[in-house]
Amino acid sequence: MEQKHKWKKEIKDLKASEWISVKERLPDDNTPVLICFREGRFEVGRLFCEYPSFEDSYTAFQYWDSFNNDGQGWEWNDITHWMPLPNLPKEK
Repeated sequence: MEQKHKWKKEIKDLKASEWISVKERLPDDNTPVLICFREGRFEVGRLFCEYPSFEDSYTAFQYWDSFNNDGQGWEWNDITHWMPLPNLPKEK
């Protein structure tokens, strides 16, 4: 019975590591994820959401960026998929 639970966990982990289309769903705000670009390259980045607080007429907006991109952000059309980052290894 123990082996069956182990397999279920491994299958769940594999499913969690699949690429997710940005048309299907977006990651949580400010969460590091692996991003796939249209040309096939990938990079770790985040989806940021700005929430203006000083005037009600301004609306929130989202943009993709990374630590290496100097705050310039990426074009939405350039990003096709994303995936959660794996858990860090545990020391034994």
